[in-house]
Amino acid sequence: MSRTASGGSTESRFRTTANLVPGDFDVVMATGIVSVAAFLLGHRDLSRALLAIACALWVVLLALSALRWVRHRDAVRADIHDARKVFGYFTFVAGTGVLAARFALAGQASTTLALWVIAVAAWLVVTYGLLWLLTAREIATDPMGVAGNWLLAAVATQSVAIGAADLSRWWAAHQLLFASFCLWMIGLGMYGVIVVFVVTRLLFRPMRPADLTPDFWIGMGAVAISTLAGSLLTVSEVRSPVLSAVHPLVEGLAVASWAIGAWWIPYLVVIEAWQIVRRGVLSAYYHPRRWAMVFPLGMFTAATFHLGGAVRLSELRNLASYLFWVALAAWAATVIQALWAIVKGRGVSEVA
Repeated sequence: MSRTASGGSTESRFRTTANLVPGDFDVVMATGIVSVAAFLLGHRDLSRALLAIACALWVVLLALSALRWVRHRDAVRADIHDARKVFGYFTFVAGTGVLAARFALAGQASTTLALWVIAVAAWLVVTYGLLWLLTAREIATDPMGVAGNWLLAAVATQSVAIGAADLSRWWAAHQLLFASFCLWMIGLGMYGVIVVFVVTRLLFRPMRPADLTPDFWIGMGAVAISTLAGSLLTVSEVRSPVLSAVHPLVEGLAVASWAIGAWWIPYLVVIEAWQIVRRGVLSAYYHPRRWAMVFPLGMFTAATFHLGGAVRLSELRNLASYLFWVALAAWAATVIQALWAIVKGRGVSEVA
């Protein structure tokens, strides 16, 4: 993202603000999923406050995105043809999907439907547009240069799958659950393909601490959201003949996804510790992509809670109650980072 200073003329400030996308809806993803986790664990007032923040951020970022598409078309075209940035557009899909999931918990069917329709439309445009750009070689790619944010494709797909499962409580249960299952499998397939390149880059390419951005936490977040989607499908089997037929597969893959997510965590913690030792606490932590770490922590909390109910394992729900405070602390620390960047005059693009 641009690192334009916040000082200068009004136009300079506007350009800094307009450069917030792609990828900056991860703040909505992070805030929204912590709100979901808070709701599930009974912290309803905190959940409502976080939901209000997430909705406000969604509206503001959507407006800024529209302004950027109108006033900075050259920059937008450059982002679309940049493999390091273009996958960031999936954060809009995932952020919208997470908000839909939170409104579903509150029983607001109409709002859930509206947000899900927006997420589906955006998912179709971004997914197939990106596939075309990659196929037509409009985006230069290097298998050893794949970034962790490529896994946002799987995250976005699973967020749409979750929305379909949530909406099945009110309308067309059989059809929506079938669609949810198909999307869930597509998301798992995307993860299986992309994560091979991500892990290959981590293990077989020389990495400096500065190369290990928080985007690599998405490797854990993608399987965490797959766990959540799989858990919802597991408990929905009684409402769908298809899910009843594949129930052992769904439950098994949900557990496997959770196990893979749990496996990621120690490795990612070691990476964080390595950066702190090599670069110092402030340099390692204060990164404009830190929201990409908060979302996986919140998602793993919500996924652990849902999986505990799906497999009837109370220990997992107890674990989720502890994980929530870790996710909330990470969210609060990142908010402080953002406010500190603003106070120091680094500009809006430094905090997203």
